Amino acid sequence: MHMDDEVKTNGLATAARIIAIIVFSLIMASLVTAIATDLSIFSEQIFGFFGACIVSAIVFLFGCVLLLLSIMLVFGFYLLNSEGFWPGRWAAAAFYDVMKDIKITQVQLNTLISIRILLLTICIVVFIASIVALSLAKSARKKDPEIRQGLTKTFGILSLIFSIFGAMASGVLLLILSV
Repeated sequence: MHMDDEVKTNGLATAARIIAIIVFSLIMASLVTAIATDLSIFSEQIFGFFGACIVSAIVFLFGCVLLLLSIMLVFGFYLLNSEGFWPGRWAAAAFYDVMKDIKITQVQLNTLISIRILLLTICIVVFIASIVALSLAKSARKKDPEIRQGLTKTFGILSLIFSIFGAMASGVLLLILSV
């Protein structure tokens, strides 16, 4: 290997790269964990919501067909004047009937709060570690300008951004649930 083929590095650059890769992996795992736990905790409510949307869409279409039939039979104009757009009311009533049976339990809320506190803590740690990795990378660059640190900087910046968004999302959710 020639000297030109080697990638120059030093201890600071290596430490920055290791920290950047670890924090990026940690924040991505936290993101996947947040999505997976939310889906598993509220799967019944999510399926109930989609079911309510489907039922209300079917009721709405059925009501629209009946409305068109009643208009063809002339008494539909009277119904529209006296009742308004009743297929929309039917669909809303069907949606609310399905949704009223869906309850969120205290156990689900407590589990969500515990996981969000953990994720908020991880986001804060990742935020600090990202700043450390970027600072180490900058110090290594000042020490030896020929050092390449493309991935280190990219992972550090992405981890920093995701940790800010994750901390904000967890913080807002915890704030909403505390009120």
